[in-house]
Amino acid sequence: MVRRGDLGPLCYVHGQYLQDWLADERVYSWRLDPARGGASSALRDIGSHWCDLAEHVTGLRIESVLADLGTVVAQREVSPSGGGTFSRTKSRGRRKVRIESEDLATVLLRFRGGAKGCVAIGQVLPGHKNDLQLEVCGRRASVRWLQERQNELWVGRFGQPSLVVGKDPSLLSTTAAPYAHLPAGHQEAWADAFRNVIADAYQWIRGGARPQARPAALATFADGYRSDLLVEAMLASHAAGGVWRKIPSSA
Repeated sequence: MVRRGDLGPLCYVHGQYLQDWLADERVYSWRLDPARGGASSALRDIGSHWCDLAEHVTGLRIESVLADLGTVVAQREVSPSGGGTFSRTKSRGRRKVRIESEDLATVLLRFRGGAKGCVAIGQVLPGHKNDLQLEVCGRRASVRWLQERQNELWVGRFGQPSLVVGKDPSLLSTTAAPYAHLPAGHQEAWADAFRNVIADAYQWIRGGARPQARPAALATFADGYRSDLLVEAMLASHAAGGVWRKIPSSA
């Protein structure tokens, strides 16, 4: 829809990626250890996914960022084993560690071409399990997608009714239809997205893996590098007191 121009010129891209798995101070993960996960936690873990999704859907590059970061749970209890993702440490032998990385973030965005945006990132927000949302607003229409209701797409319009469109292969565009494998009313979900990406990769390899034929959804080393540059710019923006930071043009 974006590429066909259905939304018109894009002007605003916003959303959130909110979770609660770190709301309990007894939960600890390697992502919170700067020696193992780096200086960033929430941004590098899930904020990077939102930015990648926003750029992929819109076709626009994030040009500069202004970030406000916070650490809500500044001290956590860690078991001798160190704990794992989504695990609570046992009471025996726990020690307390200070957390330096962010678990909450708000970031303003400027996209190449003039569109504005913002995103909220958090992993300590009760009730939010995997609340990934993206809304893209153009001059003619807006679309909103929620990962926890991933078989629906909200389409907003001015002067006529807005719609909630359910996943139906017969209604999808020719470029989107191959990613839906079940009839309307049969839910396809998170794991199916991985199946689609891997299927694209296998088909590409069988066809000779020509660089110019690489599927659009198949990530490259350059994509990972760009993701890291975005996070680094957000960290630098916050460290400087909340100022705009440009993303290197080479990304």
